[in-house]
Amino acid sequence: MYKSIITLMLLCMFSTGIKAEVITIEQCVEKAMENYPLVRKYDLLASTCDIALSDINKGWLPQINTSAQITAQNVVPSFPEVLSGMLSQMGQSFEGLGKFQYKIGIDLSQNIWDGGVSQAQRQVQKADMKVQQDAMDVELYQVRQRVENLFFAILLSEEQIKLNRNTVSLLRSNLDKLQSMLQNGTAMQSDVDMLQAQVLVIEQNIVMAQSSADGYRKVLEIFVGANLNDYELEKPSMSLPESSDSNRPELNLFEGKLRLVEAGQRLSDTSIIPKIGLFAQAYYGYPGYDYFREIQL
Repeated sequence: MYKSIITLMLLCMFSTGIKAEVITIEQCVEKAMENYPLVRKYDLLASTCDIALSDINKGWLPQINTSAQITAQNVVPSFPEVLSGMLSQMGQSFEGLGKFQYKIGIDLSQNIWDGGVSQAQRQVQKADMKVQQDAMDVELYQVRQRVENLFFAILLSEEQIKLNRNTVSLLRSNLDKLQSMLQNGTAMQSDVDMLQAQVLVIEQNIVMAQSSADGYRKVLEIFVGANLNDYELEKPSMSLPESSDSNRPELNLFEGKLRLVEAGQRLSDTSIIPKIGLFAQAYYGYPGYDYFREIQL
């Protein structure tokens, strides 16, 4: 008997010494940001911008194009019959061009000055990447707001549960006293029934608040990507912000869009600026530029 009592006391002491792990609102926001799929797009966006800038810079490299062509014609240029007859009388024979012709060519071009097009394109690319990043920041800020609203909704529901339970305890104490007074004839049954109805209403509110808290916690677990049943939400400190300046990401998005429009306007202005470049062409084929050398004798 004594051993069982001692064991029970030790178990009670051990159970009361265990406290649930505490999680703060900042930790929930951080976990939600890490778990949100949009975060992975930041690295992809930066890589895409680097590739685009690399392609723009390659516009200054020499451009080499090659081509090949072969044709078979049923009719080719020839001398008039009168001229051919005169040449035959002089002892010369011209058969004209062959019906099979070919050409292999190579073009080489080098950009010397593009009128600021490449610089404007780089500015547009960087401004566009900044706009996309700002747009993601806006969406992530909305995620942060949802996480914070869920966090505070859980805290509010838990506080309502505690307050209602204390109220129920107080009402049940008064109900016991009122039932004793009813037995002694100093209270009415209607008073007891009214107090019991109040207890039932508050107990229903406790059930509703607990259901709301559980629902909010499940939604928060989806954002955070972790099970929060073993965590106790820590109440944040009531501290005022150090600065009253607005740090809303929407303002950065608007400014980024303005810079993108300005960069696009500068790119459009470069379309009317003359460009300077060098080019060279070479080809080998039949027939060539010297028409008479290609004529078969």
